[in-house]
Amino acid sequence: MNFKTTLFLLFLLAIVGAFFLWDKDNPADDLTLTQVDQTKQPLLKADTFDKDKIATLTVERDGKTYTIEKSGTEWQQTQPVSFKLNSWSAGQPGGHALELTYTEKLTPGKNGAPSLADVKLDKPLATVTITFSDDSAKQIFKLGRRGIGGRGYLMLNDDAALYVVNDDLHQSILDEDVTAWRSKSFKAPTEGQVNQITKIDTHGTLQMVKKDGQWAYAGDHTGRVSRDALTQILGAINTMFISEFVADKPADLTVYGLDKPSVKVTIEQPPVAVQKTDDQDKAQAVAPKPRYRTLVIGAPVDLKKERYFATYSDGQGVGDVVFEISKSDVEKFGKSVDDLREPSLTPIMSTDITKVVVSKDDAVTLQIRKSADGWGYDDPKPGYGLDQELAKSLVEVITDAKAVSYLVNPSLSGKPMLTFAIGATGRASDDVFKVYPNSDDNVTILRNNETVGYVVPREQISKVVDSKVALLRNRIIKDWKSADLKMVDITLPDAANTMLHFSRTDSAWKLDGFDKHESFAFGELLDAIAPLRVDSWDTQGPVGDDAYTITYGNDDATLTVKVDAQSRVAMLEQPELHFMVSQAFVDKLTAEIRPRTIVDVTRDAIQKVQVITKDQNITITRKDDKFTAQGVELDESKVGTLFDTLAGLRVERYTSPKKISRSIDVIVTTKDGDIHIQLSENHTGQIGSTFFELAEDDFKNLTAKMIQ
Repeated sequence: MNFKTTLFLLFLLAIVGAFFLWDKDNPADDLTLTQVDQTKQPLLKADTFDKDKIATLTVERDGKTYTIEKSGTEWQQTQPVSFKLNSWSAGQPGGHALELTYTEKLTPGKNGAPSLADVKLDKPLATVTITFSDDSAKQIFKLGRRGIGGRGYLMLNDDAALYVVNDDLHQSILDEDVTAWRSKSFKAPTEGQVNQITKIDTHGTLQMVKKDGQWAYAGDHTGRVSRDALTQILGAINTMFISEFVADKPADLTVYGLDKPSVKVTIEQPPVAVQKTDDQDKAQAVAPKPRYRTLVIGAPVDLKKERYFATYSDGQGVGDVVFEISKSDVEKFGKSVDDLREPSLTPIMSTDITKVVVSKDDAVTLQIRKSADGWGYDDPKPGYGLDQELAKSLVEVITDAKAVSYLVNPSLSGKPMLTFAIGATGRASDDVFKVYPNSDDNVTILRNNETVGYVVPREQISKVVDSKVALLRNRIIKDWKSADLKMVDITLPDAANTMLHFSRTDSAWKLDGFDKHESFAFGELLDAIAPLRVDSWDTQGPVGDDAYTITYGNDDATLTVKVDAQSRVAMLEQPELHFMVSQAFVDKLTAEIRPRTIVDVTRDAIQKVQVITKDQNITITRKDDKFTAQGVELDESKVGTLFDTLAGLRVERYTSPKKISRSIDVIVTTKDGDIHIQLSENHTGQIGSTFFELAEDDFKNLTAKMIQ
């Protein structure tokens, strides 16, 4: 192309452009054409229609009709199938329709405007009809083809005009399938809203019925059913996720394995009575019908069996919509008969129980009852009170016990090894349990007239099996407070039978032979013995020879108790009682209450330290807070820790005299003289005639290698 040709074409283009600009500013007088160039005008009056009051939206497209309906804030597809919709997605098309704006309003085929055939509105690509819950008139939108720049052609109701509108509605209707609006999850009824669940799968037909708030098997099985297990079944529906929609109203169910489902779960809800209309007898209610939800799972989608075909319906049969769910979702329904059984011995709550009676060989061995004042022994009453916590614990053993397996119609011969019964508030009769031996580790328990035996670990129910009146007696032996005490004598189980004598004048305690004592540790001990509390009356053997003996009291009375620190077995001397104390009690009794500071000097007072071990013999001098040793470079951190540990060195406890073999020597020099510490590898030590045991950290600090 030469230069002259180029200039000519540019000139021609300028003329054509000028013509269109003139034509735009000087439209024809033909009233059949109205152009609103690029100026957005609302297609409907904004204050005429309320999108929140849309009742139905019907789409006719590709020879098919789809209807969705709104109830409250929820959307449901009703034609040609029924299925719950995602409220946000389903609400978009109606909102787009009512909010449409147009840039041009044309008379088809006039003044250069396209004909209906040109824009595919002689036979619309889709028709959208919207109705409202109030008296607003229905609106019909006919959708034609789309243009460029986010525009599309549309006709409204009976208006013959052709509108060029923003294409939001076109996108919602023409680019999306109704399945895109569907919810991919479900909301099953809660356990409290259901009165029957039937599950059919490889475990057979399991029918579970609720009566008086309690679940039990019906049909081919008997026994109580776990409310928690059924809640998990319903929860498995709630957590199920649709990976893909497959078909609506399939003609052949065998393609999906839905003619012979692998799993079918039918949920029945109680009927809701519906009153007749005003022109009928209001006193006569329409016969109520139960409501159903049914999940049907068919065949695996492919050989990998990672996904399965399924339907979910508001009825008793196969649903209209086939979709795919994951293998993990399917597996949640694979519960056997025993998996769904109630493992607890009784449905009665522990707080509702008011009576426990235990019998062996037809004789009552324990009988307790709860009143407004708490638990107490029933007649015949022993000469002591009942421990409230032990009574509560016994009750909770019964309600907390869980079966590990079950025996249906068990053949149990002979008398039970134990029978116990519980009474409860609001129950006309007691729950009676018969306990039979099963194995070394388990027992079999039958409740009332049930046909299913509960196999329970002996350990779980041992407090009931071994229950005795004396084992529940009040565990407070003497209800003293520490302020009531005036003397405490502790005899240690050492070779010398050392006795520590504490006495109190006014509020101050003194330890004979010492200027001071470990007041915190002694205070902890006082709290442990006043009041003296039994951990258990079920003793594990006699008190050993190496027992601590503690005698304490006041001017009016004293108690003497022996405690074996190894076994925790204790004995009260008068009256003689054997019992178990807690490990916390033992820890407080065995804690060192004599003054534990064995090197009573400050860091500044230490002038020199010599450490002699098998690996080193080093003398460290301190001057002006600097550490030196002849001919070596010191590890400043370890040396500093050594001096810090020696200043106010505390023992873990004092021990009986014992020869220190192969000793480690630490010699501390102060202006007042030397302190010679001899240590053994087992952390014991000696200073003069005093023997002791050090904490592990202190021992490591004193014996660490000090050379860099």
